[in-house]
Amino acid sequence: MSLIGITLGTLYQKRYCGDINWRTGNLIQYTGAGVLFTLGAFAFETREIHWSGELIFAMAWLVLVLSIAAVGLMYWLIRRSAATGFASLFYLVPVVTALFAYILFDERLDAISILGMVICAGGVALAQDSSGRC
Repeated sequence: MSLIGITLGTLYQKRYCGDINWRTGNLIQYTGAGVLFTLGAFAFETREIHWSGELIFAMAWLVLVLSIAAVGLMYWLIRRSAATGFASLFYLVPVVTALFAYILFDERLDAISILGMVICAGGVALAQDSSGRC
């Protein structure tokens, strides 16, 4: 469901919001999400934090790499590439996640997982244009 949602959102953004400044777009999206998560934290959580090196590293990764770099790259790709080619790249997220889990956490990759990865990669390759660009 999330892949369908992000694909439809990307197509909508490409068509109607392609020229939005990515910093402004991020600020609006993160402010809205921050308000909702703050309300949820006060309603359902203890708001107690146990600081550790792993937590600080995870937070830095989430903020710097995923929230700033990846979303900035997403806005850049939306502006400069075909919407369907770009949206198809989201289907590689499970593949890359499984590979990172295998490399970093010694998770098992069985034959059905590898077959699924090949099918996803093949589908994405078919969605790309003949020049190899999104």
